[in-house]
Amino acid sequence: MFTIILTVVKIIAILLEIAIISIIHDVSTDKTLTCPLSLDPKAKRNATHSISVARDKYYKYCNITTLDNSNHSVFPLSSPGVDALYYGTIKVGTPAQPINVIIDSGSSDFWFASTSCKNCQTSNILFNPLISTTFVSTNDSWSIEYADRSFAQGFVAYDTVMISNISIIGQSVEIAINTTALMENTTINGIMGLAFDSLTHTKGVETPIKSMISQGLINYPVFGLFLGKESNGTNDSIGNNGEIIFGGYNPDHINGTLIEVPVDNSLGLWEIDIRATTAGIEPFIRNIGHFQGVLDTGTTLMLFPSRMATKVAEAYNAIDKKDGTYTISCNSSELSPLTFTIGDSDFSIPPADLIYTKDGSSCIAGFGSIDAPFGILGDVFLKSHYIIFDHEKPSVYIAPSK
Repeated sequence: MFTIILTVVKIIAILLEIAIISIIHDVSTDKTLTCPLSLDPKAKRNATHSISVARDKYYKYCNITTLDNSNHSVFPLSSPGVDALYYGTIKVGTPAQPINVIIDSGSSDFWFASTSCKNCQTSNILFNPLISTTFVSTNDSWSIEYADRSFAQGFVAYDTVMISNISIIGQSVEIAINTTALMENTTINGIMGLAFDSLTHTKGVETPIKSMISQGLINYPVFGLFLGKESNGTNDSIGNNGEIIFGGYNPDHINGTLIEVPVDNSLGLWEIDIRATTAGIEPFIRNIGHFQGVLDTGTTLMLFPSRMATKVAEAYNAIDKKDGTYTISCNSSELSPLTFTIGDSDFSIPPADLIYTKDGSSCIAGFGSIDAPFGILGDVFLKSHYIIFDHEKPSVYIAPSK
């Protein structure tokens, strides 16, 4: 009897091990989706605006007094910079119409402007629902208002959405007919959020990634993210600036061991625990402390809660510009990596990436501050790491990227 029980236990253990291994799924397996990303060629670097955009997005968690004094109204919602905006081209409707959307893991709404938009930039690609035979309108309205008083509003509809070679039938979409939130002089016409459904402004609808899962279009409820670096020419095998693998991941972009990290999605965000942060200039490296961080492809910089940002700036002799950004030495050889302890492993932002852009005779730092109870692990962090997002656990897997 004991032998039989022992054998059953061993079989169960083997099955559990197989199940765990299968969660992290190779890109070569069926039902995976590679979605190439591109950088907006017309965009220019603007660190101050990046801070403004992040504050707009997270304003309900921020110190409202600080937001009121930040002159947000002088900036459009997004005018992102090089290595700052990653977008993909989706196709909507029948026949399919191409739409460029920002890939944003820090939000959940899926919206884009239509040809009936009252104040959209004519240079943008606008979706025409009248020529789509699969378009279904509803009487449900939606709206988003940002801290800088820009907004987007319209109605909820359903249509076929193609992301690479996967077709999502009856995907809910938010059609913008009035907005001041579109990016001027760019090729972008909307946003595809990759965070959790609970964060959407339209309740009861599914995000595209959730629809892929519920319709059985991908094998596993995960997506792998790679963001290339324009500064050193890293891109994927077909020359794009990044990619998302829906349903799996791409081992060719992983340069180390994947570490699993639990996610707190109580706010609908990909929030993880940063156990420690070390920063500084040799030999004065210091431990700055602990914070919660949100993994967000839609934020350019690495943003710290205000008090922590002050400590990081002091460690690098950076000067506060009083707008959420800092000036820093333009000589990266003088800087040490900014390192985060996540789980039991360390992940670093290299010194070169701590310098975001030139600003006259000085340089703007790749980090900034946000008056929120958490920090934002934006593109400055994500560009150096490969991330696998698991919707069901929820958790993420992190490794250095290549």
